[in-house]
Amino acid sequence: MNLLARFRSWLRWMGNRRKLESEMETELRFHIESYAAELV
Repeated sequence: MNLLARFRSWLRWMGNRRKLESEMETELRFHIESYAAELV
């Protein structure tokens, strides 16, 4: 694998990682807000 291919692979991985983290944060926020609403 040449250097350019490795760099593109790394960029693709970083983009997917950010998307996954964003989706996980949204899901976690939903569950926390739902639990807080139940407590109120």
